[in-house]
Amino acid sequence: MPLLRLSTGAVLEYASFGAPHASKTIIYHHGWPSSRHEAAFLHPHAERHDLRVLAINRPGVGRSSLPPAPGQYDFPTVVEAVRQLLDSAGLRRVVFMGTSGGGPYAAACAALLPERTTAVCLVASMTHTRNAPGLLQGMALSNRLGYLAINHAPRLCGGVMAAGTLLLRAAGALGLGPVAAAARQAAAQEAHGGKPAGAGAQPEEEGGRQDTGSGGGAAEGLQAGEREGAGAGGGEGGGGDAAARSAAAAAALPAGALTAAVGAGEGGAVRRTAAGSALSEAVTAAMLVAAGFSRADRLAVARAMRQQPELVALMSGSGREALAQGLAGLWADMRLTSEPWGLPLERITAPTFVWQVRLGSCVRNGWAGGWVA
Repeated sequence: MPLLRLSTGAVLEYASFGAPHASKTIIYHHGWPSSRHEAAFLHPHAERHDLRVLAINRPGVGRSSLPPAPGQYDFPTVVEAVRQLLDSAGLRRVVFMGTSGGGPYAAACAALLPERTTAVCLVASMTHTRNAPGLLQGMALSNRLGYLAINHAPRLCGGVMAAGTLLLRAAGALGLGPVAAAARQAAAQEAHGGKPAGAGAQPEEEGGRQDTGSGGGAAEGLQAGEREGAGAGGGEGGGGDAAARSAAAAAALPAGALTAAVGAGEGGAVRRTAAGSALSEAVTAAMLVAAGFSRADRLAVARAMRQQPELVALMSGSGREALAQGLAGLWADMRLTSEPWGLPLERITAPTFVWQVRLGSCVRNGWAGGWVA
């Protein structure tokens, strides 16, 4: 299990997807609320284009350490953890990619580590919402109310999240819920030698491999070396992530990589998830309604879940890991990203690609230095 012990003593958890020996690496920042397993969707595409994807868990997610004080959850702390991961893996320059709530962190890495940035990819990224009422227009009512509450009633939101954490921990004490599941998985992993590597250690079997990427462009950064199947055979050894090793052996999504990504150490995960698919569909449908998804979109998601139980396994496993420590990390995360970021975004000079959905189609915008955040 890839766990990196940082210089502060904190732990950073991550997973590896795609081609393990690729010359180009993407650092992936997951959405909110989610976890590193979200990047399993990228596995076959990264493998096909000879790319490696390292997906991290942010503080408070999975086994990544949550700072002891709320004020210590900030962009520089996350970026420093990423920098130490790059150093340990021998990576000089990488592509930073963030989806939804992960977008701010990809931007932060590019702004605070410009010398290590080959390109930036922001997929449906969020931005801060305080004092920016125009950004809330067009959102579902539940989303607008949620952001307004986060920005203008943080004590109330924080209290609700703290109560949720207490409930999750109480259930965990009874052996129920995501906290208990995460504790069992952590114990199983440690029993098999899943101890954090030191900050100066080389994670997995990568040795001192250096990323040779240079400037170029986002297309070059994401597609360089399109050698079909190169580096795809075999997995990562020596303490590597069992999920990533299994995913690397799969040829396509979702049946191989998605199942492997969330089922590591739990051989019956897919079967158990399929057995409870009706409940999962109901919960997912409620969440989609709250998020303002159209009826057509909700039906499409429900159909995909029925046809592909591995998709349910991914969503279930990712959500379980997101809640493994309770809601404190998720609240600190949302609080940070919904406020003005205070980042020197003008320092981002690498090719930057922004993908967003507009009127039902995916629109790609290239920004070469002009930022609004």
